Amino acid sequence: MTDLTPIGGRKGGKGGGGSTRTPIEDPDNLLADSTAYVIDAVSEGEIAGWADEDFPAKCIYFDQTPLQNEDGSFNFEGVEYWLRTGTPDQEPVPGFSAVETEVNVGVEVEEALPVARTIAAADVDAIRIKIGLSALSTLNVENGDLTGATVTFAIDMQAGSAGWEEIGAYSITGKTTSGYQRSYRVELPEVRPVSIRVRRTMPDSDVSSIQDVIYFVSYTEIIDAKLCYPNTAYVALAVPAQAFGGRVPTRSYRLKGMKCWVPSNYDPETREYDDTSIWDGTFKLAFTDNPAFFTYTVFLEDRWGLGERIAPELVDKWRIYQIGKYCDELVDDGLGGLEPRFTMNGVMNTREAAYQVITQLSAAFRGVTYWGAGAVVPVQDAPSDPVKIVTNANVVDGAFNYAGTGLTARKTAVVASYRDKSDHFRVKAGIVFEDTDAIQRYGRRQADITLPFQTSRGGALRDAKWLVDTNTTQRETVNYQAGFDHAALRPGDKILISDKHRVGFRLGGRVLSISAHRRDIEVDAPVLLRAGETHTLLLANEVGEFREYAVAGSNAGDDDLATILTLQAQVPPTIKVGCVFVLTASDLPPRQFRAMSNTPEGHLFNIVALEDDPGKFARVEQGIRADDDAPFLLPDASPPAAPQNISVQVVWRDVPAGFVVTVGWERGGASPVARYRVDLTDADGIRTHIREVGTQAIDIPLLSAQTGAFAVHVAAENHLGVTSHFATKPFIVAKPASAEQQSAPLVAGAVNTYAMLCSSVAVQQGQTADGSTLCYEPGGTDRPAGTWQAMQIAEADVLALWYRIA
Repeated sequence: MTDLTPIGGRKGGKGGGGSTRTPIEDPDNLLADSTAYVIDAVSEGEIAGWADEDFPAKCIYFDQTPLQNEDGSFNFEGVEYWLRTGTPDQEPVPGFSAVETEVNVGVEVEEALPVARTIAAADVDAIRIKIGLSALSTLNVENGDLTGATVTFAIDMQAGSAGWEEIGAYSITGKTTSGYQRSYRVELPEVRPVSIRVRRTMPDSDVSSIQDVIYFVSYTEIIDAKLCYPNTAYVALAVPAQAFGGRVPTRSYRLKGMKCWVPSNYDPETREYDDTSIWDGTFKLAFTDNPAFFTYTVFLEDRWGLGERIAPELVDKWRIYQIGKYCDELVDDGLGGLEPRFTMNGVMNTREAAYQVITQLSAAFRGVTYWGAGAVVPVQDAPSDPVKIVTNANVVDGAFNYAGTGLTARKTAVVASYRDKSDHFRVKAGIVFEDTDAIQRYGRRQADITLPFQTSRGGALRDAKWLVDTNTTQRETVNYQAGFDHAALRPGDKILISDKHRVGFRLGGRVLSISAHRRDIEVDAPVLLRAGETHTLLLANEVGEFREYAVAGSNAGDDDLATILTLQAQVPPTIKVGCVFVLTASDLPPRQFRAMSNTPEGHLFNIVALEDDPGKFARVEQGIRADDDAPFLLPDASPPAAPQNISVQVVWRDVPAGFVVTVGWERGGASPVARYRVDLTDADGIRTHIREVGTQAIDIPLLSAQTGAFAVHVAAENHLGVTSHFATKPFIVAKPASAEQQSAPLVAGAVNTYAMLCSSVAVQQGQTADGSTLCYEPGGTDRPAGTWQAMQIAEADVLALWYRIA
């Protein structure tokens, strides 16, 4: 030993008094060995499988702690798992029975008298043998210490007329003073009858100080039902109760979810579309987190979706395709990287109205879905080209009616809640976006939004910015009546409006005539062409589609008013007399609006549109700082790093007699740690939980003076109770071979010190170990165990005290 315990005092009389040694009893360490069999239905089938197909154990979480860590180590031992993806003909999971019949036996198993039982039923697939102990302990008759023991046994099988065959040898080691049971599952062959025998493989104890009697308690006949649960994706678990303190832990899983209908030219892994040829409109099943394609699947699936009520041809798949491509485009994630613009990850596990579900799904790609003209039409707020030009000439009475949005609708701050994929998809309510300019103008008007399928912090911030930008820049609505040229206008379509009452002069109307060479266009009333500006003429055909033509000249006079416009290119035959036109200038483009509703009224159509700002998309997606928002309200729930640099120091202490193991360690990473869990494996291989500490050191007393190979295990735990994997440090506990000198000699005039001498410590005095004089021997009559020993240091003496473990 290197760190010696000082023992000092005065030379002198022997003193007197004493006490009797108290027997030491080891704690019971045999825990319940039962196994919980759990089936968790995770989804309607078919799903793609584990999120990490190579290491599925990393995708299983117990109490939010992964079964397997990133470094390959396991946090829990003995866990078995199976995944079924929800196909119609999937295989059942073995071991999950539907019928069990327990048969009591209750017979003691002796070395010379094995206990056997026979199973004759042909439909029994397996049996579960239960072995019991009334106690397992060893009593030291000399000092009264009560410690553990070991018992060994085997299970044999005899199938039909064949001989006995050992199928497993087992042992139970530990200490218990109360009943303990352990079960063993045995798969049975098809032949009947089959006999099972439990056999003790060590001599029976013939002394009362050793309690190791074993019993064949019972066996349970198991009939596996072989249920496959078609079209249901589920995870089956066999969880040992000992690993979780005798309880069933909470479970969660990382999975690639349901397979959806995606375009046949689409690779969902790379998010790439094969545009070398025109998409033929067909789909295939594959896993994707694209919200557009999942929404499309909801409309098609007849088992769990709307397929029984909506025919596939009534869903606008071409719009779905367009929206899906926009969702897959990469944008700034706010953390220095790129991510898809829109994704959808989440769970739908409650019964809700179909309209509400479709509304939530459409919101995941920043859109809406409506029923119009006998079809399901999805619409997305995304950059798009105008589909129609509107002037005073093609609205009833030339009247546009404008209205501003209310101040309460102009949100200037947003708090967004989303599910953080880096934190077990917990709801995070920490994304805050504020527009300081808008707050100064309209005041602080906060909106609280929930994004149930948003799992990206950058995506949540983009959604918050979009809401504020849309509310503060698109502040005006317009409504008007129009004729049949507006019959095909759908919500979400973009239109261009040129209103002479807003501009102050006329820039739109109808074509009066077209020249023979189809370059000179005469309009129905003079329009203003301002000098120094570049002008473009927008011409619509009979169905409302329009094209742009550069203006090369006009018949404008000094007043800049013209009725004939000469174009640089010819107009096609589809442009006819009476069609609508709009004249644009480089500094005065027509205003953009997006249709919100189109309501027929007789032969007219009532249009309501919202002001549109195409520049908002760049503002929303650029300059994102996802690491610059308000701090999260919830602590980090990811497992902390395991402790590192564990040090172990073993010293002997004489009060009371035994070793003390001093363990120290360092924090493994920067993540916060609330406490540390410390376990100890002794020389018999029995692992015991010591306690939890808030410091980075602990003293562990070994009162039994046991020696051999030990190991200490330390794990970090955060404030949410999430535990790291255990870091382990092996060490040796051994008795010194000879006397050892204390760390410093006792000199004359030193302060008197005392020591409690116990039954296993011998104390010597002298200048050297070889020349020392024994002043105390364990078991001697001069100084009983547990008493004070005082020795006088004379003025001329310089003494060194030695001690050794007897």
